[in-house]
Amino acid sequence: MPGSECHDGQITSGAFAQDLLAQQESPPAFPVSASLDLTSSCNLECRHCFLRYEEVNRQDRTTSEVIQVLDTLRDFGVLFLVLTGGDPFARKDFKPIYLAAKRNGFFLTLFSNGTLLDEDLMAFLANHPPRRIELTAYGHTEATYEAVTGIPGSYRRFRSAVDGLLRRGILLRLKSMVLRTNAHEIEAIREWALGLGCDFRYDAIVHPCLDGDASPLTERLDPAAIARFRQRDRERLAGETSDMTSTPRRQHLFECGAGLLTVHVDSRHQAHPCMSWRRDPFDMTSKPTLAAWQAHITELRNRPAPGGACDTCEDRSRCQSCVAYSLLETGTLSGAPPFFCRLVEEEKRA
Repeated sequence: MPGSECHDGQITSGAFAQDLLAQQESPPAFPVSASLDLTSSCNLECRHCFLRYEEVNRQDRTTSEVIQVLDTLRDFGVLFLVLTGGDPFARKDFKPIYLAAKRNGFFLTLFSNGTLLDEDLMAFLANHPPRRIELTAYGHTEATYEAVTGIPGSYRRFRSAVDGLLRRGILLRLKSMVLRTNAHEIEAIREWALGLGCDFRYDAIVHPCLDGDASPLTERLDPAAIARFRQRDRERLAGETSDMTSTPRRQHLFECGAGLLTVHVDSRHQAHPCMSWRRDPFDMTSKPTLAAWQAHITELRNRPAPGGACDTCEDRSRCQSCVAYSLLETGTLSGAPPFFCRLVEEEKRA
């Protein structure tokens, strides 16, 4: 899900990819915007994390293997690259990997919790600045932050990273997950972030783990509460409303830009059209070709819609659910996730 401002703040990578797609008769051979998990390891134990499953125990790829994948992404035409995880700073070889990514000319964004950023790493990043770093604020107070992360001392390290990055002039964006544990502090986090001169965004949709474990959903707000958060945002934007138009019957498995505008490469170096769809992986470890990728993604995107109530629902244009979420929420491609159905109804009331 790479996106947001370009290095000069004038265009988002998502908008760039969409403009590029609109100006061509056919999509680019490979998405220009990608994300790469450098590791599945993380030093925090967040209550809502959707990666808390057996993959966390897998061994990371070697430095040379990661650099080989970076070279492949360069050769395939990727421009915007997000380095994420896990937490990318959990790798002891972060510096040589990062420098290899810089040499390949990517517009680099780093996703991190920030708690592993010490003075040495921040000085290194100041000397080799990324396009942007995005840190997640799990709470505005120490008690709330560490109730989410489960790690004493993590709040102090997070705040130290924010101060250190800003002091060094590194472009910083702050974001948050809206959880039952921290929902009462989201407005305070927003005001703090904006007061620092940082862009701020949040996500209120907590997902099950990628292996189907539903334990993160204990942190998910009910649909009515999420609808109230979004209504407040619309009021801030001078009454902007969500799309109320009807949508034609769903024809294909994917209707979004997954695999065309974006691609995600996990820590095992398997490529996926998005972070949430982990079926049908494309192997990036054996020097793949663009022709092989195009055949793979064309077959995947040409699969027919799975059937079910979502295919003909008149509210699809304003519903965030998709086949990937249906699979995570219901265990089937055709199931209509009750949570998303209720969320649409609450949005309509708002």
